[in-house]
Amino acid sequence: MRVTARPAIGVVVISRNEGAWLRRTVEGLRRTLPLESEITVVDDGSDDRSTEFLEKQPRAARLVRSGGVGVAERVIWVRGVAVAR
Repeated sequence: MRVTARPAIGVVVISRNEGAWLRRTVEGLRRTLPLESEITVVDDGSDDRSTEFLEKQPRAARLVRSGGVGVAERVIWVRGVAVAR
């Protein structure tokens, strides 16, 4: 996804081993949100191949890997991602 200006809507999805739900969540958000919206998935060290589809379809969502730091630290990551955009 090429973002040239700040998106009107940004959604951050926090995930760890959510392979059963992550793809469905991202696809649902894509159908629901305006085209210029940005979806960011913060993956916290998944080992279930849950982000595999994002690697194959990078336009679906921006993937940020937080390295398995845990729930509290993921919240800090999310704030950092939000501030960075």
